[in-house]
Amino acid sequence: MKFFIFIYFFMFSNIAFSKPKELMNSWEIQRYKYKESGVYDLKFDIEIEGQAKQLSETKKYGSIKNLSYTVYWYMGNKVDIVVNGLDGKWYDLRSALKSNLYGVLEVIFPTSLFDITRGYDLTSKSSFKVYAEDKSLQKPFREMWLSFSKVGALEEIKSKNALGTQILTFYTEKSRQLKNNFLIKKIVKKNFYGPRTINTVMDISWKGKNKQMFPSKINVKTNLSVPADKKDRVTTENRVLNFSNYFVNKDKAKIYFTKK
Repeated sequence: MKFFIFIYFFMFSNIAFSKPKELMNSWEIQRYKYKESGVYDLKFDIEIEGQAKQLSETKKYGSIKNLSYTVYWYMGNKVDIVVNGLDGKWYDLRSALKSNLYGVLEVIFPTSLFDITRGYDLTSKSSFKVYAEDKSLQKPFREMWLSFSKVGALEEIKSKNALGTQILTFYTEKSRQLKNNFLIKKIVKKNFYGPRTINTVMDISWKGKNKQMFPSKINVKTNLSVPADKKDRVTTENRVLNFSNYFVNKDKAKIYFTKK
C-alpha cells in the first residue's frame, strides 16, 4: 500500500503543472513580490561604483563628482528614475543612463509571466516547459520557451526573433524569512546576434527584516565576443551597483508621482 501511494504521488508530482497557465501560476504564487509582502510605496538610491570617474575621464561632460540614481516605485505599476549629479543640459546622456538602469530594475520588479506572454499562443511541450508562439508577428519575440523546475520555480526563458536568440537562466533560493517564497539570487543572460555573443551575469545580494527583502548590491559582469581574424575578440565589463537609503511605505513615491 505504501509503495502504491509513493508511485501515485510521484506520477501526480510530474503532471500537476502540465497546463501552461498552471505552470506559470506555480511560479507567480511562489516568487517574492513586494505588494504581497505589504510594500506599496518605495524610494531608494543606486550608485554604480566608478561610473562618475569613468564619465569624467571622457572629458565630454566636465567633472562629475557624485553620480547616483533615485528610484521611485508605487503600487506596482509606476516606476521612475531620477539622475543626480548631472547638469541639466546633458539630456541625451541622462536618458541613456536611465535606459541602462531600467534593465536592472526589471530584476527587482519583474514583469509577470502572464504579462510577458499576453497575446501569445501557449502550449505545453512537456510537464515543465511552456511554448509561446506569436502568430500575429507583432511581438518583440517570435517564440519563447519557458522552463520550470519540478517545484514550480522558473529556470529559463529562451526567446527568438529575426535578430537572434536570447537565453535567460534563473538561479533561485527559497527564503524562510519570506515564508519560503523564491528569491532570485542570480541571472545569466546570453544573447546571440549573428557572430556576436553577449553574456551577462548578475549576482544579487539581498537584505531586510521581518517579511521584506531588498537588494543591497548587484554585481554585473558582461562579456562581448566578436569574431576577429582567427579567434574571437572578447571585451569584459564589470559593474557594481550599491543600493541604499530605502524609504518603505513613507509616501515618498506617491508624493513624487503626484507632483510630476
